[in-house]
Amino acid sequence: MDTFTTTQICKVLKISLLRLRGWIIDTPGFFEPSIKKSSGPGRPAIYSKADVYSFAIFKQLIEGQFSLSREAAARIVNSIRNSRQASSGFEAVDAFLILATVDGKIEKLIPRWATAKNDGIPLNLPMNGVDPVSLWDEMLIINMRKIRSLVDQAIKEQ
Repeated sequence: MDTFTTTQICKVLKISLLRLRGWIIDTPGFFEPSIKKSSGPGRPAIYSKADVYSFAIFKQLIEGQFSLSREAAARIVNSIRNSRQASSGFEAVDAFLILATVDGKIEKLIPRWATAKNDGIPLNLPMNGVDPVSLWDEMLIINMRKIRSLVDQAIKEQ
């Protein structure tokens, strides 16, 4: 299955249609379907598998231990989707590291990634002569391999 309606996404992510619609409405422009927008009532929007992975990342960010706001989660997912590595497909990336700033505020997102061909995630990111690692309170790692596995398994069960 390569295309998905909102109903199918809800089944994959085990969430209600009302909740998914809330995410779509509360974050306008963020959850645009990449394949086909709805052409009217009763005509479903069509989403790609990458869109489903984006929804899954978003869900993890707002429900996980960080309990981020929808706005912060949307910024992180957009940053990941727009990264050079994700442009070749979420299948190529095993993990994303998002470095948070002081006081838990994610003011600047600095995505780093790890792939099967890459042993680790580089942290050598000097900013204006300051070692940024000393400034951060938290680091958030998004395990894309696990998200892909969970989403792909749920798709197979459909």
